[in-house]
Amino acid sequence: MNVRCLFLIVLILFSVTLSQEAAVDVQDTGLVQNIDSLDTSAEIAQVPADTQKTADSLSSPVAKKTASIKAELKNSVNNFTEETSKIVENIKENGYDFLGKMLRVIFVIIVSVLLIFGEHLLSRRISKSVIEYGEKNFKAVTFKKYRILDQKQIMHGVLILLNFIKYALAALILILTIPLIFGIFPQTRDFAMTLWGYFLSPIKTIFFGVINYIPKLITIIIILFSIKYVLKMLQFFSNEIGSGKLVIKGFYPDWAKPTYSLLKYLIYAFTAAVIFPYLPYSDTQAFQGISLFIGVIFSLSSSTAIGNLVAGLVITYMRPFRIGDRIKIGENVGIVVEKNAVVVRIQTDKKEFITFPNITILTSNITNYSYSKESGNGLIVNSKITYNYAVDWRKIHELLISAAKKTQYIEETPEPFVLQRSLDDFYCVYEINAYTKEIVKVMQVYSELHKNIQDAFREAGLDMTAPHYRIYEQNEKA
Repeated sequence: MNVRCLFLIVLILFSVTLSQEAAVDVQDTGLVQNIDSLDTSAEIAQVPADTQKTADSLSSPVAKKTASIKAELKNSVNNFTEETSKIVENIKENGYDFLGKMLRVIFVIIVSVLLIFGEHLLSRRISKSVIEYGEKNFKAVTFKKYRILDQKQIMHGVLILLNFIKYALAALILILTIPLIFGIFPQTRDFAMTLWGYFLSPIKTIFFGVINYIPKLITIIIILFSIKYVLKMLQFFSNEIGSGKLVIKGFYPDWAKPTYSLLKYLIYAFTAAVIFPYLPYSDTQAFQGISLFIGVIFSLSSSTAIGNLVAGLVITYMRPFRIGDRIKIGENVGIVVEKNAVVVRIQTDKKEFITFPNITILTSNITNYSYSKESGNGLIVNSKITYNYAVDWRKIHELLISAAKKTQYIEETPEPFVLQRSLDDFYCVYEINAYTKEIVKVMQVYSELHKNIQDAFREAGLDMTAPHYRIYEQNEKA
């Protein structure tokens, strides 16, 4: 397709040039005809020279007049003869020059066609080599177990890049060929210079722009390298504090990671503000318009989203819970499985996942059961039963404590204990309390504790059914 376009352009150029040369030939032919007519008149002017003797015999004034006319005609013929020879020589030289120009045009066309054809063959060979090499050596691009590009996609992308380079080179050859052809002929030389200007002016602008931008680019590189090592230093201290190797009084290890993230984004914002004046075209209205647009987007963002971000930051330093803690938010109890800048997710005992916005958590009452394990002997599990007054309360205490000690995950020390919560009309309310540090398995602890209590009362021959009484008056039917 590129070769056809090139031949079409050259054909149009050849037609225009040929028409201009034909016009010059027509003008020169008319001039030669005028010269021939002048030669004929010169021959006619020689006739009076043969009859000079007759004219001299007639009268001397007529002879003098004839002699002057003869001299004038002779000078005119000599002048026309010189001009004619010059014009003929010029026509011959122009004809040879036109032939040389056409030969140069043909040479430029042949070279351009050969370059495009050779570039096409080279591109085809390179594509075949890339396919053979890619089938053996290309590997999938992955990021954290996610496959971004497989082998075929990488190979397809490389082939697309090669095709783009191929057509770009062909277009470059055409762009260079057309001004060369127009520059061969004087009639189109100005147009050729204009085309060269269209092609070279952007290249010149880009080249000098890059050269002039090098000092600012070096400044940006120095700033980025400095920020890079500052972040590495902060990350090192964050890892040391988070792992417990570095202890700072009043600064908890679980603050290390969110504090590093907060400082990192603040440093990113500071870096962007410092680098902004050194960016190319940063002082143009278009660049400033983009910055204004981004600012408007942030200003019109949802207030709820911004509130959640602020609440997430406050919750981080309040430390009401951590990942893996068993908490209660409202009526929902579960294990914290995710905590980020916007939401918190918990997993209930029924394997349900409940999501709470940070702003909701900030305004809610939170019960953390896991803190009991770190701050004391563990979490106290408790269960209430009712029993009548016919059995000694000491016997009930003994049965409940023995059932608690048989329960798995119940701590031996401190020992389980029983509280008598109330003395009702027909029975007493007993509450067994025991310590456990298996906060995550607290539901299993409750279930096993209840089973052991039932077994203990059954083995003691005591019925756990609570009696209910109703008094009827005499006039009331049974």
